[in-house]
Amino acid sequence: MEYDALFKQLLKTFFRSFVELFFPEVASHIKWDSIEFLDKEEQSQEAEGQSFHRTADIVVKVSTIDGNEEIILIHVEIEHPWRSTFPFRMFEYFMLLRLSHRLPIFPIAILPERRIKPFEVESYHEGLFGYETLIYNYFHIGLLGLQVGDYWTDKNPISWAFSAFMNRGNRDKIQMMGECYRRVYESSHSDDEKILLLDFIRTYYQLSANEVEGFQSLLRQGTYQEVREMELSYYGKLAQEATKEGLQRGIQQGIQQGIQQGIQQGIQQGIQLTLLQQLEIKFGELPQTTVNRITAIQSQDELTALATQVLTASSLADLGLDGAA
Repeated sequence: MEYDALFKQLLKTFFRSFVELFFPEVASHIKWDSIEFLDKEEQSQEAEGQSFHRTADIVVKVSTIDGNEEIILIHVEIEHPWRSTFPFRMFEYFMLLRLSHRLPIFPIAILPERRIKPFEVESYHEGLFGYETLIYNYFHIGLLGLQVGDYWTDKNPISWAFSAFMNRGNRDKIQMMGECYRRVYESSHSDDEKILLLDFIRTYYQLSANEVEGFQSLLRQGTYQEVREMELSYYGKLAQEATKEGLQRGIQQGIQQGIQQGIQQGIQQGIQLTLLQQLEIKFGELPQTTVNRITAIQSQDELTALATQVLTASSLADLGLDGAA
């Protein structure tokens, strides 16, 4: 799972909230019960014996509620780090999607860590012989250029998540993150949605070691204890479910290898599976060396200790699981 993966998961889960926050006028024209995500939208093209393909981050097919109902595509691309070839790639996405679906496209680029004016229309140009032959426009959202105070709302989860990148002004980083946690806790979202929000906030606030200690201290305060219990209970639930899955696997194997041995192996596999899931959620796709190290650990105590440390670790290196020798 690359850097953009959590963004994709967050935007797919809270797509309506995203559009309502940043493009309220567009949101007012969308028939929200019509949205369809076109997963792994790959477009290919061949020219002069060579082929290439593009895989768009998010492509959504929606209907409008205007007088004459129209089907359109909304294309969202997350670009990190920004590269000078990006405007041309946005044009390629547009061209390939347009040829494939024959539908109007509303293109959006999210630039998480680029200090540019937000919502400025960016263009890709081509010209010949002094004439401009092509102008392609798309909207970009430069998150670092946004002020938290302009977008923070009590109800919109995207505002809590994206506050990790926005300019917080004089707001204390730890207090702001704690407030994000509180909003998640008080929201009516499902457990899975809350876990996703917590993972995104924890990952992209990028606390230093000292800030992690300060944040954990904040969560131990009376007003935040329920928030801390929420976080621990959700990860406990994940661990319980994964352990149960591993236990069932082990019992099945135990029919042939011995019931007791199978049960112990099932518990161990459950903890390993939980740990791998936590690591993937937080850090993305794991190196094979990391997977091998986890599956080679035989001590349940060691596995449990690592699962606990994941909550505050900022990288695989912090856990000694980065694949380094």
